[in-house]
Amino acid sequence: MPEGHKIHRIARAFAADFVGHPITASSPQGRFAAGAQMIDGTTMTGSKAVGKQLFLEFDRAKVLRVHLGLYGMWNFAGAIAAPVEVDPRVGSRTVTAVAPQTDFPAAPVGQVRVRLLTESAL
Repeated sequence: MPEGHKIHRIARAFAADFVGHPITASSPQGRFAAGAQMIDGTTMTGSKAVGKQLFLEFDRAKVLRVHLGLYGMWNFAGAIAAPVEVDPRVGSRTVTAVAPQTDFPAAPVGQVRVRLLTESAL
């Protein structure tokens, strides 16, 4: 289960590589399609964690609130500065730094509720 310190680490990763950049948002799984459409094309203006909640702020007064629940995670790829953290107790990756890919952005894998892209990071 992602604990508060991991959520804070994810918030810092978003702040480093997404804040200040226009975002392309989608919902490959389809369960967040309406929400993704609301933030698609906006610029991320802030990223903060409060307890186990992650708040991603966008222009036009939009906020995406995320609680990862028991098994949720964020994966980062592309030109990123995100730290690598693997929880050996459960084997889940909370933040994954992946080398830049030639086929950026790569196709989503698994159950992806929301996908956020900049020109160089996802």
